[in-house]
Amino acid sequence: MTEALHSARSEAIDRITATGAGAALGANRIAAYVDGLVASSRVIARSRIGAERLVRVCGPVAGQPSTVMMAGLDNPDTDYWQAPISADATYEIVGRRGTSADLSFQLLTGDYDDPTALPTSAGTLTLRDLQCGHDGTYRVEIGPDAGGPNALVPDKLAPMLFCRETFSDWCTERPGTMALRRLHGDPPAPTREKADDLAATLLLRRVDVWLQFAPGAKAEITHAGFLHLIEPDTLVGPLQTGGGLPDQFSASGRFALVRDEALVITASPAAAPYMGIQVGDDLFASLPYADRCSSRTAHQSVADPDGDIRWIVSHRDPGVANWIDTTGAAQGFVFIRWQGLRADQPPPAPTIDRIRLGALPRDIARRSPAERKHELRARSTDLERSGRVRAGATD
Repeated sequence: MTEALHSARSEAIDRITATGAGAALGANRIAAYVDGLVASSRVIARSRIGAERLVRVCGPVAGQPSTVMMAGLDNPDTDYWQAPISADATYEIVGRRGTSADLSFQLLTGDYDDPTALPTSAGTLTLRDLQCGHDGTYRVEIGPDAGGPNALVPDKLAPMLFCRETFSDWCTERPGTMALRRLHGDPPAPTREKADDLAATLLLRRVDVWLQFAPGAKAEITHAGFLHLIEPDTLVGPLQTGGGLPDQFSASGRFALVRDEALVITASPAAAPYMGIQVGDDLFASLPYADRCSSRTAHQSVADPDGDIRWIVSHRDPGVANWIDTTGAAQGFVFIRWQGLRADQPPPAPTIDRIRLGALPRDIARRSPAERKHELRARSTDLERSGRVRAGATD
């Protein structure tokens, strides 16, 4: 790292430590979190200086149960791609559909590096509307003058393209391909900053954005303040995610458990192509998931006879099929997503109950220690073989 980026890394750690947000997590966790932001900030900085192209800003990295960017409560089931674009130019994405549960292309009013406001949506093309050929190929045209069956026309100034590829079955689903090209119009205004100097600026701004979601931090972003008000053992929603996908609903909550306590969360898949739950720590970041079950999709869960799914959130393994592992975090966030639903058809509200581990329902599906060991091994292997794992923090 350059001196500027190394200094920004130290400053980022100091800012987090000063708020007390990561006090219960320890210095190693804070450092790992910041290093993930350093990596993603370098990727984003290079994309702003170089040619217009999609770069992956979040997703699994080889050699560690981590991600390029564990921030903003990133979804373990989603690879996030973005590209800065010129708001008045026309672009195309040429790709081939993979077998992921969901895929979307969205225009945003900015990036996630403004500590006073999160970007809002300026237009979205979801999988429900994407037209593909018989071989899975597709072409998306983007811009104010875009046309064709997959036209994505912004309804306001939108200098950022954001793509999500979401997976429900890690064992069988595979990513597709996508490539961005400007057809006509001028490129974004160039920057004279060196990549690592720009990354240093982005790092501190992104730390300031996501730190507002941490308990006790002063929040300028309205949504961050809303999450502060959620009491442990409660869920708010399902609600449409502000500035997020128009066909996504989410329910937010918090947990604060001791060793022998658990949360029983019951939710309905509601015929959503994708539903998943995850827990995150007080830094508003996902927890290790490659070899820990800190998240589950509907596919990775066992449903009750009525179709609902009961997840058990706890610190230690209760020997049940749908265990959500807090990975040692004493407290943090719970987040449930449903994708692919109509805006006028929200899923039923999930329920949440705090119990003693010894009082788990008798009819709940069980897992033996040997079965859990096999599950965790398969989880790691499936992710490794999926094609999602990249060699490092690159596109």
